[in-house]
Amino acid sequence: MAVYSPQNEWVRNQNALWRELAGGTIIGWSGVDFSVGQDDDEPIFLGPSDVFRQLWSVRLQLVDGSSLAVATYQNDSEFGLKIDRADDPTSSELMAINGLLRESDLSDLPVGPIERLEVRLDNRSWSDFDLIEVVITIGGRSVLIVAAEVYPVVDGTLYAWGDESLFVFADPAKVDQLTWMGSRLFISREILPGDNGGNVFEGVPRAVTRMTVRRVLDATFAIVRWQVGYDIEETQDLMGRVLDALDHYQFGAHPPRTVLTAKELRSVALRPTKLRKGFAQPEVDAMIREVAATLEEWERS
Repeated sequence: MAVYSPQNEWVRNQNALWRELAGGTIIGWSGVDFSVGQDDDEPIFLGPSDVFRQLWSVRLQLVDGSSLAVATYQNDSEFGLKIDRADDPTSSELMAINGLLRESDLSDLPVGPIERLEVRLDNRSWSDFDLIEVVITIGGRSVLIVAAEVYPVVDGTLYAWGDESLFVFADPAKVDQLTWMGSRLFISREILPGDNGGNVFEGVPRAVTRMTVRRVLDATFAIVRWQVGYDIEETQDLMGRVLDALDHYQFGAHPPRTVLTAKELRSVALRPTKLRKGFAQPEVDAMIREVAATLEEWERS
């Protein structure tokens, strides 16, 4: 197993705050529910009987009278978990504005001394090793907090890993019941009480897996409507150029001057859709990031 020490200063500082929590005692949980959709113009919220709850923020009340707020941060196009000693001021403002948030009762979650705390960093090839999952264990019960988002599509529901909301699992094993967009690839570090041991994480070394012509041909994107997607025809045209580029590097087809570059691909701005059908943006964005990383690797070699 390889070890990795994140260079990102934000992640390093966040890891230090989580270390402070290890060995502490949680006496209460509270939070702000984030609606997963609407039914007859009424917001839909998830509760204890559901696989998970989607929240805007979570507050941990500690035995020493202090509290910590867990929410998400944005790093370019990616999201991760942040922990702060202050409230998230945005939540109360949003509750007053759009009605899609409400105070959450998290009294079913375990309280007591923290026995184990595990921090997980995003290890997908395009990521900046954002802090994306945390497991807190109290009295033999674990709670999993994930930066994620519900993403409705025409034929069901998908779940975006590394997005702007919080998923809270009272049973972490149930995370595998969700149909995730892409893979949950992370490296982890267990933080024990009294741990002052810096920012060393164990996991698979960061590496780019080359995207192939076959993988692009086999790829499908979910169709969305009544929410922002990408224009279907424009996306299909772009995938055609992607295939030409991969075909060139794999099989020597097409003159190099016509081949799409990683820089060009990253700068593409696909036309958004909302009232008409479009491709799910997170899935297209994930494909573009993987292809761009592969093209960059081919260009260097």
